[in-house]
Amino acid sequence: MQDEPFDLDRAFYREQAALRNDLEAGREVVTHPGAKGDGSELHWKEMLSGFLPSRYLVSKGFVVDSAGRRSEQIDVIIHDHVFSPLLWENGGHMYVPAESVYAVFEVKQEYSLEHIKYAGQKAASVRRRLRTEAEFGWIRGIAKKKTLFTPLAGLLTVDSAWTPAFGDPFYKALGGLSESEHLDLGCALNRGSWDLEDHTSPRSAQLSVPDAALISFCMHLLYRLQKLGSVGGIDYGAYERNAGLTRE
Repeated sequence: MQDEPFDLDRAFYREQAALRNDLEAGREVVTHPGAKGDGSELHWKEMLSGFLPSRYLVSKGFVVDSAGRRSEQIDVIIHDHVFSPLLWENGGHMYVPAESVYAVFEVKQEYSLEHIKYAGQKAASVRRRLRTEAEFGWIRGIAKKKTLFTPLAGLLTVDSAWTPAFGDPFYKALGGLSESEHLDLGCALNRGSWDLEDHTSPRSAQLSVPDAALISFCMHLLYRLQKLGSVGGIDYGAYERNAGLTRE
């Protein structure tokens, strides 16, 4: 029996249409800047929650470490749902252990120099957090401590302040970020998405065609998360000791 064809192109574009509808729901009727920003964050978070495999959680909140320090508030945190507990929540904001973080994103209405710098500062506030390492048991015995990866970071928007969206100002803005601030990938819904693996060469970023911005971003995000593998074990004793929960 002859194999039946499957139209990948059509399937991906239909998936993008569904994801885009999720993102744009309510955006046209919201005019207050603060409310529009909150709505955008919620839509990106809900869309990614529905798209990503269940091993990942998607939250808004802060990244905290065992030394009692926290990051700036992060619009979208992609963190572990298998090995790591969510220890704290307050008023809808999550306080996520630094060891469990895979990626963080800032959400804005458009790309600009100001917003790229701001997203870089948010990323650095996460990457500076102390991450403990511990062995943990599983079906095949004891998993050893693994080399810690650097969490991914990026910027999610609807549009861009630049024309063209991905011209000299865009590349210059990415190149002006420090090592701890670097951005890995992002999406301007109406202009295209991008993925930059070599932070020393901003012009090496892979760009999508504008019509495939959202689905291309999602596929590149899956690829980058896949390359990271799994988070390591958390040393819960470090959190307990530094919180003063144990006697000396």
